[in-house]
Amino acid sequence: MEGCITGQVLHGSATTTEAVRRAIQHSQESLRALAKRYGINQKTVAKWKKRTSVADIPTGPTEPKSTVLSVEDEAVIVAFRRQTLLPLDDCLYALQPTIRIFRGHRCTGACSGTASVDFPTWTATCP
Repeated sequence: MEGCITGQVLHGSATTTEAVRRAIQHSQESLRALAKRYGINQKTVAKWKKRTSVADIPTGPTEPKSTVLSVEDEAVIVAFRRQTLLPLDDCLYALQPTIRIFRGHRCTGACSGTASVDFPTWTATCP
């Protein structure tokens, strides 16, 4: 691609480099002409024309969260798993009656993280 910077890391959906974005921002050509030149959508050209920076802005959530479990339920699962050292499937099975909305393994990422809440010692047996 024209103006590509060696070593620049782009996310998987990126269609432009910082050099191309800078060229778009400084160009007086029409959106259509720039889109054709760089092989990108006119909406992408318009987006970069409006911005003052050539840095890509993250579009995802600032703090990842479960779409199924509440923060409290996720904390309970994390604490229970740390106390019992059971496999995640066994923990989820044992906690199924206590979790308000139970729909599967959406807690796998947080279960290796740090729980921010102190819980009492759990004593439970899992089948």
